[in-house]
Amino acid sequence: MANAYEAKDSAGRRVFLKAYISPTPAVEWYRAYISYVKKLNQRIARSTAAVYCEQAIDTFEAKVGHSKHATFFQVYEFVDGGHDLESILKRANADPGSLSWSQRLSMAKVMLSSLKQLHDSRTVHCDLKPPNIIMQSVDAAIGYRPKLIDLDSSILADVEAPWHGKGQGYVGSPNYYSPEHIKGGNSKPLLASDVYTSALILYELLGQGNPYRSDDQEEYFKKALAGDPAKICLKGRLRGNSDMTALADLIKRALAPEPSARPAMRELHQCLLHVNADGGPPPPTPPPPACSAGRLELRGDKNKADFGVTTIVGRRLLDGISSEGIFASEPQFELISRPPEWFLKPLPSAKNSTAINDKTVMKEQKLLAGDKICLIGKTGRRAMELVVDFN
Repeated sequence: MANAYEAKDSAGRRVFLKAYISPTPAVEWYRAYISYVKKLNQRIARSTAAVYCEQAIDTFEAKVGHSKHATFFQVYEFVDGGHDLESILKRANADPGSLSWSQRLSMAKVMLSSLKQLHDSRTVHCDLKPPNIIMQSVDAAIGYRPKLIDLDSSILADVEAPWHGKGQGYVGSPNYYSPEHIKGGNSKPLLASDVYTSALILYELLGQGNPYRSDDQEEYFKKALAGDPAKICLKGRLRGNSDMTALADLIKRALAPEPSARPAMRELHQCLLHVNADGGPPPPTPPPPACSAGRLELRGDKNKADFGVTTIVGRRLLDGISSEGIFASEPQFELISRPPEWFLKPLPSAKNSTAINDKTVMKEQKLLAGDKICLIGKTGRRAMELVVDFN
């Protein structure tokens, strides 16, 4: 919808500039769109959510090059400092020690706090996903302050978007579409749609990962509309077992296909506020206990990762270990701990084959020190090499 640039304002300060490709002045709802965007920016700026949102500084129109029509521009603050949640999670997948359980809980709490404030202003983000949440370190007890970005595709919950029903869909992202996004037509994103996508992010931040993630968009749609995710398996313990059960049940309810069945963002936020890490080890089941003979280590050309429990491995993790990990499916294979041995199990959903010592793995296979794991594409091309070791 737009080309984005780093720019400078008249005072020499860095700003974020968006030049919109769509809509153009030729579109019947173009003027209404500009008015709608200005109203959206004003509502956020006057709300308690303003401190958590990328600040809209200005809007204007200008002719660019030889174009007959003016281009619509928006100027935003340049959000500097901190890292987006996708980068944080990617690093944690490659190096589990880089993100503690208490840090994960803190990030989940502040993320939901910012979204609660946004919802209190009757604003729907619409395009929630880890890259659109910046975590900035602050000298406060909780340690982080989130910044929500890419709000130019957001909508007002109580004011119909001027493009609704006129052939223009709502912005969203693969693997984070709510059922409302998927259905399209007269269906539109709601406050409950943000609840849905925030639950998917909580699965990634606190649990085993997005339960619906797929490289095949149609497969994702099918799973999301069916609405039967596995209950979240928390990566650490909470102080009370009842807290763990209540949180897991609420997050699962947030993924209900029917918007009215989901909790409000404030309910999800309140539940997170009342839980605390107990500092103990992760829950014993699932996954199985760590291998008594040592941890499994995979070494690539970029980094290494070790595993103490059964883990499903995919592109997000492998990309942090190998320069060719990006070619893997999400997920690709499962590493299974059966003390004192480790096994690799190929996953039928993977688009590439997994090979050990250049032989395609068709069923579960025991791993030995020095084994080399790689990917083999449908054309026979070999990619990525990971060396197996134990420590």
